This record gives sequence, C-alpha cells and structure tokens, in this order.
Amino acid sequence: MLCEMHGLRHIGLLVDIQEEYPRSIVQGAIRYGRASGRWQIMAKRCRPVLCWEDLDCWKGDGIVAWVREGGEVERLRRLNVPIVNVSNWLAETPFPSVLSDSRAIGRLAAEHLLERGLKRFAYLRVLDTAYARDRESAFAETVRGEGYPYQALCPRSAVSGRVGELTSDPDTEELAAMLQSLERPVGVLAVTDFLGRHIIETCQGIGIHVPDELAVVGVDNETLFCEMAEPQLSSVALAGEQMGFQAASLLDRLMDGEERPRAPLLVPPTGIIARHSTDVLAIDDPKVAASVRFIRDNAARNFDVSDIIRAVPVSRRSLEIRFRKIVGRSLHEEIRRVHIQRAKTLLIQTDLTIPSVAESSGFNGPDRFRVAFVHEVGMTPTAYRQQFTTR
Repeated sequence: MLCEMHGLRHIGLLVDIQEEYPRSIVQGAIRYGRASGRWQIMAKRCRPVLCWEDLDCWKGDGIVAWVREGGEVERLRRLNVPIVNVSNWLAETPFPSVLSDSRAIGRLAAEHLLERGLKRFAYLRVLDTAYARDRESAFAETVRGEGYPYQALCPRSAVSGRVGELTSDPDTEELAAMLQSLERPVGVLAVTDFLGRHIIETCQGIGIHVPDELAVVGVDNETLFCEMAEPQLSSVALAGEQMGFQAASLLDRLMDGEERPRAPLLVPPTGIIARHSTDVLAIDDPKVAASVRFIRDNAARNFDVSDIIRAVPVSRRSLEIRFRKIVGRSLHEEIRRVHIQRAKTLLIQTDLTIPSVAESSGFNGPDRFRVAFVHEVGMTPTAYRQQFTTR
C-alpha cells in the first residue's frame, strides 16, 4: 500500500524498546529507512515504535517485529503485509527472520570462560525459549569438547514467568541453593544480563566470591545493568544495530516482490565486553598464570616469548612445557591468539584504520597483520569488519 502522492512506504516497528539491545535494533532499522529515502516510520502515541494494541487500527506496508508467541504470529498474519521477525523466542515462525546467532553466543561465552583457565562450567537460564536452548547447546558442546564437565541450571520459580518477561528472576533462595551446590571455581553463563546481575547479587548474600570462586558472563551487554553490578558484569555484545539494518533491508526487498529467504539470516555477536566478573585466572601453576596475565596485559604492544621469560623468571623450556600442558597452546600461539582477538575487537568496535588496528594490536606493520589475520581468521581484516558494518 504505497502512498501514491509521496512514493513513501509506511513502515511499523513492533519492538519493545525498554532494553538497550532491542533499542539498537530499532536504531538500525530507522537508519536504513533514512538512507532509503522512501520510508516513513509510523509512530504512535509519541513513540517511535508500535505496540500490539496499535495493530487493530494500523494500516501500512510492512513491519519489523519482535515475535514471542503463537498469538502474536496469528495477529501479524492477519495484516497480510510483509513482515520480518527479529526475535529468537520461537524456534520457528512463518515470517522471514534476521536473528542474533544464539549458537555463536554460546560458543563465544564458553571460549571466554575457558580462556580464564576454568575447568567447571554451568549454564543458567530462566524461560524455555529457542534462544536459551541454542545458547545452552553450543555452550555445552564447547566446554565438553575440551573435556570439562558442564551443568544446566533452570530454577523452577523462574520458569513460571509469563512469556515476554525478559527480566524474570528466579527465587533468591532457590538460586542460592543452586549456586552453593556447584563445585568451585566455576564459570557460569547466564542467559541474559538481568540474570547475570541477579547471580552476582545472590553470591554476595551467600559468601561466594565473584570472580575468584564463580566467574559469570551475561548476554546482551545491557550497559546499565552490567555496570551497576558489583563486580561489574562481563557480557556478550550483540550486533543489534546491524540486525535492525539488515531486517529493514530485507523488508524493503520483500515489498519489492523478492522471494523470501529459506533460512533465517544469522548475525554473529560483536564480541565479549570483559569486566571484573570474569577477571580471574584459575590456573594452579603460578608461572603459567603469570605468563597468561603478562600476555593479556600486553595485548596492545609488540612482544615475543623472550619478553615473557624476562618477566617470569623460569627456564624457557620448562615454561613452554608447562604452558602447553595447562593452556593447550604454545606461548607463541597464545601471543598470536590474544593479538588477533584484540584486533577483532578494534575492527568491530572502533573506526580505526587497518594500519592503526595493526599497531594497536601488537603487530609490526599492516602487511604482517594482514597475513596473520587471514591465516587465523580465514578472511582479511577489511572483510571481517564488513560483516559488522551496515553503512
């Protein structure tokens, strides 16, 4: 239903913007609409987004929607307009979808906790949603693949929460009992930042020290919640703005008559925002622990194994043997891995030029950086950055 007078497409954004992550999705969709030059975002009641009660009288050409339950699916189907879903709550919907890659989130969180030297792991979720199951399965596969035990926790008091209750918290006493039952030290993935903060507060009340006894990472990087926690909560940052931009672009193509994609478009997370809740090294060997700490603390500069040996007085051969046995990589491999990881973060989260990224990631020149990056990641730094760029 194009507006003939102006050639505009009337678009609805049906997304709850109370939290930072869905707000970023809306921002991405709005930015696409502005760039397209032919979108008019239809606001209601002085808000930039629609609510479900707005649909009864809404007339427009397409919707980007956060779909969470079957009843919402049916209401949207009755509108008979192109719809793109941006929610992972349901395993399947009849709409084309642009989604955060939940399995990549689970893997990234597991890798982050494994890097801390932890050997026991747990996953804590509340509601039984598709994204919670996918994050759990990938998290479990990753830690079990390294030969470590894993435990799933799902408090009964939280499961009773209504669908759509993102901040649903389990009963504190039940959660406390679950956390006390875990053998420590342990790394815990909380399905959301809200739950991660609740874990930290519960640990304070029962005398479990975070992060030395229990390291916890959340998901969504809801900055306010993460930084209000004490200690501050590490979190998996999602590419919400890119998701919104890609969802809007897909919606535009559907309205042009393009055939819907057969599978959801999955957008990977942008990385881990490491804060104090995972600032731990659960490594019994003090020389190896000191070596790992040195490598992390110096990720922004160029150094080699000889610098580590000077900082950690021990024979090189002895340290190499002990390091590989405990960490599973050589000292050189760990240096390269940490440099590459820092480069990935800078490529995604900053506008630094490639030479500046190389210099700030400890590489001796952009050419060497490019060769090392392609070898480790399988693509050039520019191509990697473009995955997370919608401009």
